[in-house]
Amino acid sequence: MPFRTTLIPLEKSPAKESPARTEIHSRIGALPRKRNQNKEPGTKYQKRTPEATTVPLSRSTSSATKIRKPSPADWSRYRISSMQKNQAGHDTDKTGMASRSRVGVFIFSASSGGLPNNEITFATMLKKRGYSTGLIGKWHLGLNCENSSDHCHHPVNYGFDYFYGMPMTNLRDCIPGHGSVFLAGAAKFIRTLIQIGCITLVTATLLNYSGIIKINWKVVSYILIFFGFLFGLVFLFFWNFRYLNCFLMRNHQIIQQPFKHENLTQRMTKESVDFIRRNKYKPFLLFVSFAQVHTALYTEQRFRGKSKHGLYGDAIEEVDWSVGKI
Repeated sequence: MPFRTTLIPLEKSPAKESPARTEIHSRIGALPRKRNQNKEPGTKYQKRTPEATTVPLSRSTSSATKIRKPSPADWSRYRISSMQKNQAGHDTDKTGMASRSRVGVFIFSASSGGLPNNEITFATMLKKRGYSTGLIGKWHLGLNCENSSDHCHHPVNYGFDYFYGMPMTNLRDCIPGHGSVFLAGAAKFIRTLIQIGCITLVTATLLNYSGIIKINWKVVSYILIFFGFLFGLVFLFFWNFRYLNCFLMRNHQIIQQPFKHENLTQRMTKESVDFIRRNKYKPFLLFVSFAQVHTALYTEQRFRGKSKHGLYGDAIEEVDWSVGKI
């Protein structure tokens, strides 16, 4: 859940929107509304209004509300379905950032690939103009190229002087008791595979006893042992997923593996405040990319039960507290 603004143009000439950007904005504005938004109240689909999309918490999210007030900054942003694509859009101010893989996001820290090295991020632009730049929170735009330690896609290679956070993102598998993004999608496939295996085994047994075919049960047992061993390895890997992929870094150094989520937002807030204090007498850019508030949901103990909307509302209030501190 990144918070950032696009700073006013750094050129000396008056701010002027490029024709290309104007064309993009006009095309997006001309898109037809979704069918759901045209329905009147009382029909199958409720007509969406600003009030309907606001979650009323037990206390107002005053810190986030202050940031949203009209200012010289450009708050125009177009959300993308995938958080990784959205993160890439935030960093490069481009749309259309996509992955060719089926999953569409990085789910393993040792995966090869990331944001293209020739992409110019807003941090790179500001660093060239003398800004101190920092990224606190999740990166999720790749880490390595040729091996698991070259860090060619590390944030410091994209204009950030300082990085504190997670190279990946906040996955359910990183927090015990919150399920798994892998098993949720693979459950149906596993059930189907087991059903096919059982039907095949029963059919082969019947055909063998009827004399239609002759089955070498020794070979069958070897095959079953092999697949059982293979399944065990896969299960062992995902059982230890958080120990392999869910870690916290400061620049290039791993400082916690797996990371502890209970006070993660508090630590990110402290790192952000410390960065601001270190650079308060010179221009700086601080990009805070919160791990909240999508699953796995979590909050520090003092925020639990503060909202009337369960753990999700509590997490929003914790993020609002962090925004206020920063």
